[in-house]
Amino acid sequence: MDAELAAYQQNELDEFDYDGIILRRADPDDCDHIMNLVEVGKDEVYNRVYAYPKILKLIESAYLAITVLDREGNVVAFAAFEDFPQVSVIFSPISVSEIQGMRGMQDDKHYNYWEKWFQQAYQVDEFSALNTLWLTYFIAGGSIAYKQQKFAYKKILQTVYTSLPDIIGILFLARGDADDDDINYCFDPISVYFEEVECKDPKVLQDVRGIPPTSRVSFSSRVLMLPFIEVRRAQQEDHDDLADVFNNQSETVTEAYGEYFLAELIAAQGENNKALVAQVKDKAVGLMGLTTEVDTKLLH
Repeated sequence: MDAELAAYQQNELDEFDYDGIILRRADPDDCDHIMNLVEVGKDEVYNRVYAYPKILKLIESAYLAITVLDREGNVVAFAAFEDFPQVSVIFSPISVSEIQGMRGMQDDKHYNYWEKWFQQAYQVDEFSALNTLWLTYFIAGGSIAYKQQKFAYKKILQTVYTSLPDIIGILFLARGDADDDDINYCFDPISVYFEEVECKDPKVLQDVRGIPPTSRVSFSSRVLMLPFIEVRRAQQEDHDDLADVFNNQSETVTEAYGEYFLAELIAAQGENNKALVAQVKDKAVGLMGLTTEVDTKLLH
């Protein structure tokens, strides 16, 4: 089965109660609950991986911050996304600064300068701050076990893409100055949704402030969560796929219109009647019937 279609159908196979969680925009009142999700002794692990994040600041100013609640209303997961990567924190005797961008740039505080060095190092042109976000923090706990974190993150991704239709994917920066064990601990539960992007010219990163040359970048594509849907005219060959869709959702249509309703609807297409199907890859997953022949008396 195609990977995109498999991901689209995966909800039915996941051993996770998706209906038992609620996702919403994060609120400042969530801050303490989010910090309490960190296991005892793991504070520094998350700090090193996510560049010493300030949770309250992420909630208030991140491009998108999402909190996950369980049935009892307890905070069980949190994710924050920005339109720039979390760079290494530079400690100095008088301040802590986050500096990014190619050396020689006049405005070294403009976070979105990542586009230039990213395109040069990874030779990928389609990613920009307008269509791609960076995962800057993710944590799950409470009633969500370590091995279940990927399911919560999957719902978060689906929420991101339905809320922001222009976003084509999510990037994650595994900074080179973070310990591999730390990165694995935080990233492994959700790594199934990511694929590492090959760095074509590592030397470019030597001239980027805040991005160690040994850093790695992974990408999670929108189509893994919400696959591309093609809409076209229905054909007789779509009947079996559509029958499965209708039978799995309701038997009312078959009882009301007969066993051959779908075949008749597709065959009856003409100037006044149309049938459109939504297709994911080569499989029909939805149907819309349209007609100009309306009995206006039924509308009263």
